[in-house]
Amino acid sequence: MLFILFIVLKLASLYLARFDIGTLFFPETYFNNSRYILGDSLKNIISYPLDKVIVNYIQIVFNGGIFHTLSYFVLGYYFAKKGIIEHLEDYVKLKPLILIMLLYISLLLLFHFTYINTLLSLSNLFGSLFYAMLFIYVYNCKSSLFTLLEPFGRMGLTNYSFQSIIGVILMVTFLLPNKIGFDYIVLCFIFVYVLQVLFSILWLNYFKYGPLEWLWRCFTNMKFNSPFKTNIFFYGK
Repeated sequence: MLFILFIVLKLASLYLARFDIGTLFFPETYFNNSRYILGDSLKNIISYPLDKVIVNYIQIVFNGGIFHTLSYFVLGYYFAKKGIIEHLEDYVKLKPLILIMLLYISLLLLFHFTYINTLLSLSNLFGSLFYAMLFIYVYNCKSSLFTLLEPFGRMGLTNYSFQSIIGVILMVTFLLPNKIGFDYIVLCFIFVYVLQVLFSILWLNYFKYGPLEWLWRCFTNMKFNSPFKTNIFFYGK
């Protein structure tokens, strides 16, 4: 039943996207009002009018975005109910991985020949599934390769948030104004990622959680807990 609901929601989002209802209500399109226009300054991005931000997201909602997002919530809940998430190692095998990869490539090729947006949407879904399964498959085969990445994952909220902030600042203050090539931009963000991995390892040597993870725990539990692993910061105790 949940899987059928996922399909219904997905089809509803694709169907609504064809009518572009959001643009009918708000004639100025999301892309024309984007605060990430190529060459924009950091000042312009930060000072981007709040009302336009709200309009941008309302357009996405009316264009089927709400059903698109809900469909993936339902799919995740379906996987959890089936116990797939708790026992991923039982499902991520070589044959299913190859099957998903072939589906992903086939849908992508069909889209390039037909330009049917539904095929692109499905290829994105299977593409995401393929890369997630590939990561899990490699981890199951050689988990020791990912030891250094574990602290980075434990601080996922902090790293994701700061990665976004660092990325925007770098793009609008240095990379775009200086017309840095795409290859160098990728190398730059790989370097940022490596720095975050090293920072995560160092941070978790002294703290139980990442800074934003700690704040989130305090907020959700309505209770202040010390973020430190030991009392080494409090001499005399």
